Amino acid sequence: MDGLAYDLYRNERVAFEGSSGEYKANINKIVDDSTKQVSTMIAMLKGIGNRHLNANFKTLLDTEVFGIQSVRTSIVLSEVQFKEDDRFSYREVRSAEVPIVYEERNKWLKVFEILCYMLVELKKQRINYKVIEDDEQGAVLVMSEDTIK
Repeated sequence: MDGLAYDLYRNERVAFEGSSGEYKANINKIVDDSTKQVSTMIAMLKGIGNRHLNANFKTLLDTEVFGIQSVRTSIVLSEVQFKEDDRFSYREVRSAEVPIVYEERNKWLKVFEILCYMLVELKKQRINYKVIEDDEQGAVLVMSEDTIK
C-alpha cells in the first residue's frame, strides 16, 4: 500500500495505491496492486468491526472504506463494505482520467466529481461511526443476538 488516510477517530478509511507511471504500466504489477488494495480495504473494515463487537451488525453493514488506485493517467475510486452473508461487497464507484496537457482540462470535472463523492461519503461515515460508537459504549441498547460478535 502506498498510503492510508485516517478518519477523526483514527480508523483507516482510504487506501491509496499507485500502480504505474504515465508511460510504463506492467499488467502483473497492476493486478497485484489491485489485489493488495482489496485485501487492505477488507482488513480496514474488519479492524473497525473488531473494535466494536458490541455494536449492532446492521450498523456495520452501512460502514464503508475506500480505495484510490492510479494506473497511468487514470484514477479509480472503489468501496468495500460488509454484506449480510459474511462476505464483502467491492464496487468501483468512480473513475477519471487526469489531464496532463492544457487541452484536456475538461477532464478535471470527473476528478473533482471523485473528490466531491468522497467528501459526501466520508461525512456519512462520520455519522455512521458515531452510531457504532454509541452502540459499543452502551448508549444505545443492542440485543446480544444483533451484535457483531
